[in-house]
Formats: sequence, structure tokens, C-alpha cells
Amino acid sequence: MDTPISIAPMIQWTDTNYRNLFRLIAKEPLLYTEMITASSVVNAYTHDKPLHGWIASTPAEAPLAVQIGGGGGSELATSELATAAELILSHMPQPPTELNINCGCPSNKAKRANFGLNLMRSTERDRLRHSLSAVVKRVGNRIETISVKCRLGIVDGVDDNDDCDDSSVGCADLKSFISVVSSVGIRKIIIHARVGVAKGLSTGKNRTVPPLMYEVVEQMVTQFPEMTIILNGGISSLQQAQSILSGVYNFDNDDNNKPWFDHATSQSGYGWGPSIDWGVFTSQSSTQSAQPPHGVMIGRLAYNNPTAFHNADSLFFNKLDKDPTFREIVEDYIDITRAREFEFCSHGISQLAKPLHNLFKDVVKDREYKQTLDQLLIDHGKNKHHNKDVGSFSKADVLNEIVSHAMATIDDEILDSHISISTKI
Repeated sequence: MDTPISIAPMIQWTDTNYRNLFRLIAKEPLLYTEMITASSVVNAYTHDKPLHGWIASTPAEAPLAVQIGGGGGSELATSELATAAELILSHMPQPPTELNINCGCPSNKAKRANFGLNLMRSTERDRLRHSLSAVVKRVGNRIETISVKCRLGIVDGVDDNDDCDDSSVGCADLKSFISVVSSVGIRKIIIHARVGVAKGLSTGKNRTVPPLMYEVVEQMVTQFPEMTIILNGGISSLQQAQSILSGVYNFDNDDNNKPWFDHATSQSGYGWGPSIDWGVFTSQSSTQSAQPPHGVMIGRLAYNNPTAFHNADSLFFNKLDKDPTFREIVEDYIDITRAREFEFCSHGISQLAKPLHNLFKDVVKDREYKQTLDQLLIDHGKNKHHNKDVGSFSKADVLNEIVSHAMATIDDEILDSHISISTKI
């Protein structure tokens, strides 16, 4: 599948509610679920518990990729990953386009279970091969694409107050890692263009502190022509995504037509000190012609400012943009919630409202809207415990009332304007 642009899997964000909201803005970008841990799925199934909380989706969310995490630490985890993949594909209401294996998550949860970033360790190559091979054998003929998401490598640890300038810090061999992925028949890999720090950095700081090294991804594109390679990390606009895909990386300076990997090389030492021995991550290809990635994956922009993707369909897929008004987006989202009322027994109003929180990003009175929405949700939570009548209303009706009151802070001119022309009206 041609995926020039996709939306990253993000815990507590890219659930079915968010994905349905995004589809009211753009139809074509590939969406990813939140990471689903293999052990959770297998454990739930073993104890006859419903899997719906992990696999809920609608036909409108397509194209959709499911990300799962697991496969590290033991033979049980290896088989568990393949079993979870099979259970997910068997029980999802609509079959996904892609199954993605997380080999880059630096969270404590992933570290404790020895999956995610730990699977990038050179000592885990055999287990990685066995885990991926088991998934391919079990479900490879049932899904269009199996992929892996990873980092550039793994740094074992830094002190909390360290500037990460220890020259003894080592990195995993990314080329060796991709060779293992390719050897089992997987032909797509998403690379977050930073190393992952296993100790000493929080999950959040792992997204910002290690330097971006886009040139390393460029090297992998050159060295693995059989692979579809997607670049992730630090992409803050669709214009930046376009420039990366065209082989020119647009920094805000006077040298904007320089090959993008040259820019990345000059930026990559920021915050880490000049003496680090990056091993395979030291660019050896600055004299080669640029080999841009086959696609880009965008994360934080997608939930911080979802309407920034209003023209994604035309820019990257040569398709007609949806371009609804703000009011139409909210009304359609409420209608989707109403139609799925039976699915949301475990979803609170705050969870249903969350995708709407950043809908008016960069629009006049966005701050007032957010403050009002937050306060109304707090008030609803309090009233729910003191007013028995609150529970008699459908969640869609309650959501509609809360969001309508919050939207009253926004001028009608903005609410009824198309999202492509409404910024900063």
C-alpha cells in the first residue's frame, strides 16, 4: 500500500474516537491504533473477557493499522505475540490494512516486559527473528502488510542530569536490525530518527532530547532497496513532510535548497555534546545523492492540531479534500457517537470529548473554548455523582450539550467557515 503520510500510534490519543474525528478531516492518511500489548489481549481472551476495548473500530477509520507490542524476554512472549496478532485479526469488526510490531517504545511498561526498544539490542537478534517469524507464519497470509516500528538504536542509559555527552555510550547496529526484519519477509519499517535511551530519560523526553538524525534513515533507504522505509520524528507541518519526501528538508534558514540529510547532519549534535561516538549513526554518505524515505509518519501535530491535515488528501494522494466546516465536524462526530452508543459503556464523557479538545487550534478564542470545555467536563463529573437524572441521558446528548456550550465561545463566522480558510479569522 502506498502510504506517503501516516499518523503515529499514540497511547491515550489514537483510539477509535480520535480516529473517527480525524476521518471527518482527511480520508487517505494511514491511521494507527494505540499500541496494544500482546499479553493483555491473550490474557483477556484466556479469561473469556471481551476484546472490544482494544479492537473497537469502524469502517470509516480505514485505512487502519494495528500496532501490537510484545515478543521479548521469553519463549512464552514470542508465541504470545503471534497469538495476539491472530486474535486481533480474528475479532476486529473490520480487517486492518496493516499489522505493526513495536520495537521502539522506551516506556517503563515495555522495559519491564522486555519488548519495544529492548528488541533493538544486539543480544536480542535471535529472539527478534523468532518473534517476527512467528507472526509472519501465523497471519502473513491474512493481512496486506506486516511492518515494524523502531528507533535508530538503543542507548543503555544516562544520568537524569546528564547532557548525554558520554563518548562511551554505544548504539545498536541498525543495519543488522533491519537485516533481521527483512530476513523473515517483512518489507516495511518505520524508523523514528532518534536513538532510544533505555534509562535516565522519560518516555516524553525520549521524543525530544535525543537528536534527530534523518541522514541515517537516508542511508537505510539506500542500503535496503527492497524495503519500504517510513521516517518518523520531529515533523511539525505538512509542508515539512512534503519537503522531506522530495529530498529537500526545509529548515528556517537561508539554505533551504540543501539536500535534507545535510541539514539533518548539521543539526544532529544538538544537546548531546560533540564527542559522542555514534558508531553506525555517524553519517558516511554526505557525498551521496539524497535518498528520501518512501513516506513520513507524523505524531504530535495530529492531536495538537488535527485540522492542520485539512489538505492532506490533495497534497499527498491527489484526492479531493473533504474541507468541512467546524460545525459540520462537531455535528458529524456527535452523530457517530450516537450511532455507537452501545459500544461506549466504558467510555466516559471526557474520553468522548477528548478528540474535540484541540479542534480549534490557532483559531481566535481557542483558549476560551478549551477552558470552557474543561470546566464543563469537570462540572459534569461532579454532578454525575450527585444527580441521578444525569445518567438517564444518552452519552451523545450529554456530549452534545457540553460541546455546544463550549462552542458558544467561538464566533458563528468561524464555526461555519471551512477549515481550510478559518485559521486565525
